[in-house]
Amino acid sequence: MANKEVFVKGINVRYNSSVDDNDYICLTDIAKAKNSEHSGMVIINWLKNYSTIKYLGLWETLHNPDFNVLEFEYIKNDSGENSFVLTAQQWIEKTNAIGIVSKAGVTAALTRIKILPLNLQVGFQSNSSCILSKNSSG
Repeated sequence: MANKEVFVKGINVRYNSSVDDNDYICLTDIAKAKNSEHSGMVIINWLKNYSTIKYLGLWETLHNPDFNVLEFEYIKNDSGENSFVLTAQQWIEKTNAIGIVSKAGVTAALTRIKILPLNLQVGFQSNSSCILSKNSSG
């Protein structure tokens, strides 16, 4: 389906709903708002965060029967370290993740979550990481 946009905290963020009823929100758009020249690095820094890895692992555990939990535990144990680096593509390949889709081209990384984008709060931490969380108002 065609991309749509939602305006969140001064940022146009693309999203779409696919044929399989999964909603996608563009992490690249969110990251570009933080650093337009190096949005990929913002996403890598976000994936480096221990809390992000725990969140993604929990989501995958709940929604993905083929999630590689053993590999997830290795990644989770290493995350947060200064030497730890993880790209969206590596996360997908190592854990068989379905919650993040990485595509080359205009949209470098998307997150696929079965929650409508309008029910998400999007914010940035001071350390250049971005956070996605379910809005408690539903």
